[in-house]
Order: sequence, then structure tokens, then C-alpha cells
Amino acid sequence: MHTHRTVRSSLFLLAAALPAQQLVRDIAPPSSQRNSNPTQIVDLGGTAVFVATTAHGSELWRSDGTLAGTYLLKDLSPGSAGSSPQRLTVAGNRVFFAANVPGLGFELWATDGTAQGTQLLRDGIAGASRGSPNELVGF
Repeated sequence: MHTHRTVRSSLFLLAAALPAQQLVRDIAPPSSQRNSNPTQIVDLGGTAVFVATTAHGSELWRSDGTLAGTYLLKDLSPGSAGSSPQRLTVAGNRVFFAANVPGLGFELWATDGTAQGTQLLRDGIAGASRGSPNELVGF
């Protein structure tokens, strides 16, 4: 069983069999001006899905506990502003979340842990108005 934790704004993997923590990936390397600040870490069938801030802004990331398996899941808001994903909630084999995307506003999204499987579920209020999904509950 793996537990994902944030320490000094980097993603670490803690496992019962390991004698100490191990850095998985430095999302915002030392030359970067940003602090990646991984937050909202949820477990999607053994894969950590979380929010981190990089040159892409605040976006959705994933990690299977390896360097190669830790990467930006999908840049929902291209550029440095970021989509600011919030309220990550696991239900079944997907993570549901709210994100702010230009032209859509703050709307409900879901991911199966792949870029292709990360999709807008519904534009609650057509156009750039905010659907403002709140209080997500997995069942």
C-alpha cells in the first residue's frame, strides 16, 4: 500500500516496505520560480491524481509512484494561468472535479487518469458563465 504525501512542495512516495521516503519527481525543479505545491491528492485505483502548480499554472497531475509515471495529466487552460482544479472526488473509476477554463467558466470535469479520458461533463451555464459545481460527493 502506497501513501502519497507532500513535503517541501515535492511529491514523495511512502511505502511500508521502504525504510524512508523517496522523491518521485521534482515537479518544479530548483531553477523554477514556482513552488509546485501538490495538493488535493486522491487515490484512483493505485494512481495518485493531484493538483500542482508549474509553468502551466495550477493543473491536474498524476503519479503511479515512478518518475516516468508522474506527469501533467492534461493542460485544461493552456498558458500560465492554469485551470485551478478543485474538489477532487473519486467515484468508481473516475475522479470528478471542478475547473475554470476560458470560454467555459468554472465547470464539472471528470478523468479516468488519462489525458484522453479527461473531459468536460457539462457546461452548466452555456458560455463563459460559471456553472460553479460545489460539494462533490463520491458514492
